[in-house]
Amino acid sequence: MIFPADRYYIERAAEQLMEDMGLWRYPIKVMDVLQWMGVPLTPYSSFEKQERGEIMQASPDAFLAMRGSQSEVFYNDGICRCTRIRFSIAHEIGHIWLGHREQTPKNERSANYFAGYLLAPHPLIIAHGLWSDVATSMWLSERCAKFAHDQAKARWAEKRPFTSHERAIVGMIREIGVLPCSAVA
Repeated sequence: MIFPADRYYIERAAEQLMEDMGLWRYPIKVMDVLQWMGVPLTPYSSFEKQERGEIMQASPDAFLAMRGSQSEVFYNDGICRCTRIRFSIAHEIGHIWLGHREQTPKNERSANYFAGYLLAPHPLIIAHGLWSDVATSMWLSERCAKFAHDQAKARWAEKRPFTSHERAIVGMIREIGVLPCSAVA
């Protein structure tokens, strides 16, 4: 469970990343985000078969490694679903951007929420009427799209005005009119 204060902090952190990087094209290209952050991205396929098997047992999707102050993200490029890879990388970006230094259940939930919000901010789903097409519009797995859709519905049901960071997201997208975008590598 993510508490409202934590949600606001995570959403604001994701929006700050979008603003700092000028990320106003959706779907977001997560590999570009890592490049901008100066974080190397290494596919599992770059390892020998035995080592790759050990890595897969530790994390079948992706993981973050710290070497001193340098982060590096490793990901399973053998996953057939690009949408899963995108979420896994966005999750690791969440750990980096939120400053996580240890793996705890709360940090994992926070990184999941960050990834979902980065890939499909609920203000976009609400403002652009993407209710029935979240997976296609944002290049998400059905599972992530359902979560994003449910978050947007819950946010809509609150009937409260968009916060300043939510207005910024919607405003930038409306201003440059780039939703949806088809290339998401």
